[in-house]
Amino acid sequence: GATVIFKVLGRSYLTHLDLHGNAIDYRAALAIADQLAQSKVTNLNLNHNRMGDPGSVAIAYTLSESNLTTLSLCFNRITHEGAAILANALPQSKLLQLDLRGNNMGDCGAAYIASALPHCGITHLSLRENSIGDAGAAAIADILAQSSVTTLDLRGNNMGPAGAAALDSAQERITAVRIIR
Repeated sequence: GATVIFKVLGRSYLTHLDLHGNAIDYRAALAIADQLAQSKVTNLNLNHNRMGDPGSVAIAYTLSESNLTTLSLCFNRITHEGAAILANALPQSKLLQLDLRGNNMGDCGAAYIASALPHCGITHLSLRENSIGDAGAAAIADILAQSSVTTLDLRGNNMGPAGAAALDSAQERITAVRIIR
């Protein structure tokens, strides 16, 4: 299914593609990634699939050649390993909005994504429900002032008082950022 859809995209004017909840695994993600650079797609929703780290890596490797400005990979079983590869790809991408809600990136994955933020154009970032604790929150808070992020969604994570204090401090310093937690 996904392979056929993406083969025709190179000849299409389609800019928004929603493949939410289509049981896309890493093989289908590879097929999507293979055609992404030739497409005009700017908004890709792959939420609630089964891509895991291998699928997210396939998408990450094509970000620099794609026209994507909005990417949604919610609830795809992406761990800190997938987050590391995504983070490395962000500086070469055109992404403005990245939604990674409902994965299992933890503190390590949050730190990887945070390290890429000063080097990319992301303005809206959701890391909601990713098992991020105090260390991950602190990593994000430390880098926010150097980034383009204007909206950060961290609801449903495992932050304690130290993580909350780090985010509060960042919010006081950077009033242009809306932190949702």
